[in-house]
Amino acid sequence: MRVTGIYLPIAFTSLIQGGAALFAVYLSTRGYSVSETVLPLSLMGVGGLLGSFLGGILSDYIKPRLVGMLLAAMWLFMPLGFNTDNYFFVCGVMLLVGFSLSSLRTIYLAVITSQYTGEEVELRLSHRRLILNLGVAAGSSLIGYVLKYEHTLFSYYFMIVGALTLVSTAFLPNNSPNKEGKQAVEGSHQSRYSDYVFLLLALFLTLLSFGLIPNLYALYLKEDVGLSEVVLGNMFAISGVLIAILQVPMTKWLKNISGKVKSLIGMGLIGVGVGGAQLIQTDWHLYLSTAIWTLGEIVLFVPILKELLKVTPLTNGKTIASYQIAFSASEILAPLLGGALILINYQALWNVVLGSTAISIGITAYLCLKEKNNEYYLNQYRA
Repeated sequence: MRVTGIYLPIAFTSLIQGGAALFAVYLSTRGYSVSETVLPLSLMGVGGLLGSFLGGILSDYIKPRLVGMLLAAMWLFMPLGFNTDNYFFVCGVMLLVGFSLSSLRTIYLAVITSQYTGEEVELRLSHRRLILNLGVAAGSSLIGYVLKYEHTLFSYYFMIVGALTLVSTAFLPNNSPNKEGKQAVEGSHQSRYSDYVFLLLALFLTLLSFGLIPNLYALYLKEDVGLSEVVLGNMFAISGVLIAILQVPMTKWLKNISGKVKSLIGMGLIGVGVGGAQLIQTDWHLYLSTAIWTLGEIVLFVPILKELLKVTPLTNGKTIASYQIAFSASEILAPLLGGALILINYQALWNVVLGSTAISIGITAYLCLKEKNNEYYLNQYRA
C-alpha cells in the first residue's frame, strides 16, 4: 500500500506535467501570437515558485493525503478555463496550473523523504525520477496527438487525468511529516547552516546551466550549428531512454559513494555537456553531449536532496521547498540570463556555463573535504 500510494499519484501527475509542456502549442491553436503566450507561460513559472514554497510549508503541518487531494481536485475544473477567450482569465488559470503541479511534486517528495531512510530514500527517489520522466514523455505524446487531430479534447485530457490523480492521492500515506517523518530526517541533521547554503548555491548554479537545454541550447544547435528539428527531437528521446535504462541501476551501483561526491560528479557532467555545445558540429557530437548531461542529471538530482536534508537547519518540508524553488527559479532565470548573454555572442554564454560549473564543483569539493576532515577528527576522538 505504501509503495502504491506514493507511485500512483506521481505517475498521473507526470502525465499532466507532460501535457502542460505543450501549452504554448495549444495557445497558438487558439489564435494567440507568440508574444501573447509569453505572459501566461511566465505566470505558470511564477505559480511554480509559489507552489514549491507553499507545498513544502503545508507538508510540515497538514496531512499529505488531504493536501494532495485538494490540489488534485483543482484539475476537475481548471481545464475549463483553457477554452475561454478572456486572455487575463487564461493567465490566471496558468498561474494555478504552475502552482498545483509544483505543490504536488513537493508533497510527493516530502512523503518519500519522511517514509524512508538511508539508501532506501535514494532508491525511492530514483523510482520517482524514472516514473516522472516516463510519464512526462507519455503525456507529451498523447497531447501531441490530441492537438494534431482534435484540439477540442485538450481540456478533457486534463480533467480525466486530474480525476485519476485525485483518486490516487487518496492512497497517499496519511501520517503527518511534522510528527513522524520529521524526526526520521532530523536524526541525521548536522545543522550546518553554511553547508546548507553553499550546497543549495552549487545546485542552483548547475540548474541555471541545465535550464538552458530546452530553449537556448536547442536554439543554438538549430540556428548556428544547423541541426534539424528531427535531430533535436532525437536528443530528448535519447535522454529519456538513458534515464529509463540507467536511473535505478546507477543509484544501486553508486550507493557506496558519498552523496557529495556524486553531486560533484553530476554537476561536472551537466556543465561539460551543456557548455560543450560550442564544440558540437555533427549529429553524433550532439548525441555525445546529450549522453553527458543526461548522465549528470541521473547522478546529481537524487543524492543532492538527501545531502541537503542531512545538513539543513530547517524542517523536512521547508528543505524540500527550497530544493523545488531552486528548480522553479532556474527555469525562469536561465532563459532570461542566457538571452542577455547571447546579445554578446553564444561563446560568452557557454563560457559562463563552464565558469559557473567550476564554481559549483569548487563549492562541492570544499564540502567533501570538510566532511572527510570531520570524519577523521571524529574517529581520532573515538580512538
